[in-house]
Amino acid sequence: MRRYSTPGKGVWMFAVVSLLSARASFGQAGPDSLALSSGTASSNGKVVLNLVLTSPAGSEPAAIQWTLTYPPASVVSISVNSGAALTAAGKALNCYGASGTFTCAASAMNDTVISNGAVAVVNLVMAAGLTGTAIGIGGAASSPAGNGIVLFATGGTVTGGAVLPTVGSLSCLPATLNSSSASTCTVTLTQAAPFGGAT
Repeated sequence: MRRYSTPGKGVWMFAVVSLLSARASFGQAGPDSLALSSGTASSNGKVVLNLVLTSPAGSEPAAIQWTLTYPPASVVSISVNSGAALTAAGKALNCYGASGTFTCAASAMNDTVISNGAVAVVNLVMAAGLTGTAIGIGGAASSPAGNGIVLFATGGTVTGGAVLPTVGSLSCLPATLNSSSASTCTVTLTQAAPFGGAT
């Protein structure tokens, strides 16, 4: 309870603050969770991870923002597409990347809540020879009324990375050379080189 006075009027007013509304205003609803799946990179370094929202009934958000964090040398490229849960709620996804971070915000001019499920699909191309790296995440969410919702976020791990190719065969035409002559040789790898090439 807080007491207020109006200068020069001698009038006192009392304001009672509701604990419940104060908790909602400061993000005490929820908790909701965002979890990034883990995966193994293919031979070309590509891996697809799902970002999944889980909310208790009555605590579904109408807007979500998250930031992925990773070692810049481990990730060659990153892109994020809307998942089924965002599409169903009619939310637009806007993202921005910087060195070692990738931030996305999902919102719309509607108060439709976002249901449980995949809110985003994260596409990564990992650096050649990578054995594993952690992808961190932090986020925030808001209710249809614009109040903050407590949001726990869990990152994922990418393992395997791109396996470097080796030389499978070497052939030259012609196979024998005379003095001052030339031959064209072809090197065949045991598998495709990863994105960005291999030494």
